Amino acid sequence: DRGINISNTATTGTNYGAYSSVTGASTANYGGYFVSTGATTNYGLAIAGMTGATSTGLDIGALSGATSNTGVNIGAISGAGTASSLTTGAISATGATAYQLNLGAISGANATSHTGINLGNISGTTATATGLNLGTLTGGTTANYQINTGALTAIASATNAQLNLGTVSGTAASSTNYGINIGAMTSTGTNNYGLYVGAVSGATNNYSAIFAGGNVGIGTTSPLYSLDVSKGVGLSGTARFYDQTASTGSTLVTITPVLP
Repeated sequence: DRGINISNTATTGTNYGAYSSVTGASTANYGGYFVSTGATTNYGLAIAGMTGATSTGLDIGALSGATSNTGVNIGAISGAGTASSLTTGAISATGATAYQLNLGAISGANATSHTGINLGNISGTTATATGLNLGTLTGGTTANYQINTGALTAIASATNAQLNLGTVSGTAASSTNYGINIGAMTSTGTNNYGLYVGAVSGATNNYSAIFAGGNVGIGTTSPLYSLDVSKGVGLSGTARFYDQTASTGSTLVTITPVLP
């Protein structure tokens, strides 16, 4: 059954199945509002397959509001089953570049807040709760990106972050919590990097990584010290051990490698 059936087959110009323009000075304006309830499976909006040379499932124009700009806003999920705010299917295109999620620029210097995607709270009593779930990506012949972010133009008086993760606060005593969990890599390529950090430069102080607390383990999942290495350490330069309790950070031990 179709409540409204729209057919547009013009061969020139731009074709719209439905076009809505709302410009009233009310509290909130919606170009389209969809409610779907009662069935076993309910879709607010379903987009059929597209086969054009350039196909876009959902196209969001430029955002330039003066108070808040949000490309996609997904409300809270509280269902009892498996919960996903956003799930993308597998990509198997044979093109040169494949993106699971590609966000364009957001502009509006006078805005209070800029958000490409804003996900609401997930509060269901589910076995698995996922704010963003990306399916398998196997299509790009040149490059594959699960998430690709464009350049971030720093503002001198602001805090700038390509990826900002909030606090993780597991409530169960037996829970395991990850700020970032990177799975195993088994690619047969030339090089595999679990984590690669490019050169950091330009600021007064440049740090590739800061671990503000806790122990760091290399080759061990239960480090006992600030840095716990289960195997040998190779040095190509001089290693210095400092007394951090002293105000000057005085050197305790200096180790200089000797070539055989």
